[in-house]
Amino acid sequence: MKNIFCLIFIVFLTSFLSFGQDRQNDRELTHRSYSDQYNVADTASIEVVYAHFMFDPVLKKKDLVYGILARGNNYSRYMNYSNYKLDSIRNARAGEKYWDNEWFNGPVRKYDTALGSSRESVLKNLRDAVLYFDGYMMGRYYYEEPLHQMEWRLGDETKEILGYECRKATCRWRGRDWTAWYSELPYSDGPWIFGGLPGLIMELTDATGEHKIRAKGIKRDIYPFGLSKRRSDFRTKRERYRKMMEDYIENAAAKFMESGMVISGLEKEAAKSRRLFYCPLELE
Repeated sequence: MKNIFCLIFIVFLTSFLSFGQDRQNDRELTHRSYSDQYNVADTASIEVVYAHFMFDPVLKKKDLVYGILARGNNYSRYMNYSNYKLDSIRNARAGEKYWDNEWFNGPVRKYDTALGSSRESVLKNLRDAVLYFDGYMMGRYYYEEPLHQMEWRLGDETKEILGYECRKATCRWRGRDWTAWYSELPYSDGPWIFGGLPGLIMELTDATGEHKIRAKGIKRDIYPFGLSKRRSDFRTKRERYRKMMEDYIENAAAKFMESGMVISGLEKEAAKSRRLFYCPLELE
């Protein structure tokens, strides 16, 4: 009888140690897999959260998406605030067993619903004056261009935003007339691709009223960020990307059908002539 108990104990102990080793291997693999996605370019010590109000004049609909600008010494990154929150969770829970199964029904859905979702992000190389743009439409695309090409006209008007005195500046940029309010914070930067002013941009509005981007808060978190390693990303040019996005927005249902993601006749019928919400920041 003792021999049987000993055998059972040995089997249990072996299984327990094996499970522990598997769990450790899972955690190390997930950490390695996550860190392999990016080349870390910089570490932010200040982040500015923006509310971006949009209006689609075709669908006659409004949308609100929260963005965040993470600013380091040599780079900055502007992305959807939802993605920033998800990055923090991924780092905290990397390697937990079955975490991937919870991902899309948990945090992704929660933050996309609360904060809005965006297909685009921007990384600015402040040292070399290069902008890296990422966008998604049935695949991930990216392009590069010179940083801060807009020509600002500085004004004398002032107003207060988040307790900072801000000054007015205006410019015409790729089909839209923009009004910016920049603070005395010593960062020549701002939301999305904008920057090049004597201080941090706290608010941006276009003349049509289709866009208003306003700073809602400032964080002082330590946040490493960088460029995707782009193993499966498609390199393109800005003009081509814009035309592809317009085609995708107008014909999203056809694109899904071509990909095989829409299968049943009912889905095909429901998807016909469905235009997605679209309010581009650049018109040309």
